[in-house]
Amino acid sequence: MHIPSLALLALSLSALASASPSASSSLSADIFYWPLSSSSLSPSKPSRLAKISYDPTTLQSTIDSYTPPQPVNTNDNFDRQADLLRIGLYITSINDDDSPTKKDKQWVGTLSSPSIFANTQQTLTLHLDHNNHVYHASMSSSATPPVAHASSTGAEKSKEKTTAKAKEAESGLLKVEFVRLTPSPKPHLNRPVVLNADGHTPEEVVEKTFLQK
Repeated sequence: MHIPSLALLALSLSALASASPSASSSLSADIFYWPLSSSSLSPSKPSRLAKISYDPTTLQSTIDSYTPPQPVNTNDNFDRQADLLRIGLYITSINDDDSPTKKDKQWVGTLSSPSIFANTQQTLTLHLDHNNHVYHASMSSSATPPVAHASSTGAEKSKEKTTAKAKEAESGLLKVEFVRLTPSPKPHLNRPVVLNADGHTPEEVVEKTFLQK
């Protein structure tokens, strides 16, 4: 008995439909940095720091892009605000007074020093809400040992190894961590009160120590 071609087509479409939710379940977050010295007189737009794609179930992430800021000024005579960066993201919020379809974007970020991007491994911590969307981001750094370079002997093989190590070192500069939003503890209400035969609550028996015995 042969299955008609229309039935095969229907089975193929159903298989694609069942596979599409898993493929579209991946989420992404755009993280930006913004100099604190930017004011209303000389405004500047936030620059993209990183774009992270992640699986909300397994929390496995992929660094799609990462562009750390470069040092702007090495002199001592400059505004101290220029030595600080705002690092964060835009989140979508719904006001109670507005309709549910009207959404506003708000900037949420923290202040960091550009020194965390100087020859150290950076850790990007992404905090997830109940819907597994990023609502807060922060950067930290930790000292890492210098990357060993390949020797100059071996011509093409040595160049290939050096290039591979350079790419590996560049991609290894950023580490991504996730923090899920844990629910706050709730009080236990309407607990039944257990009474003894006399109508009183039973007293807790304190175990005696070895010396008291």
